Amino acid sequence: MDADKKQKIIDDLALALMYLTGWEEKDITGESYIRAWKGYDFDALDRLKELGLIDFTHTAKSLNLTGEGEKRAEVLVQGLVR
Repeated sequence: MDADKKQKIIDDLALALMYLTGWEEKDITGESYIRAWKGYDFDALDRLKELGLIDFTHTAKSLNLTGEGEKRAEVLVQGLVR
């Protein structure tokens, strides 16, 4: 398996796990989003952030899934639970 394909699989699995183990929070406007712990490969986190699927600061211990990240994670999880 080539390195690019491995990275894609790692990124997809990390995003799916963030979604499954995350919790719901609300921002000051009342809009909800999913937060998860940042206990994943740092390179995978950086790639997911570059793709706009997650957002985090380097000082926080948790991250949030963007709207696009939540949608992508839902698709991934549905594909795993057939």
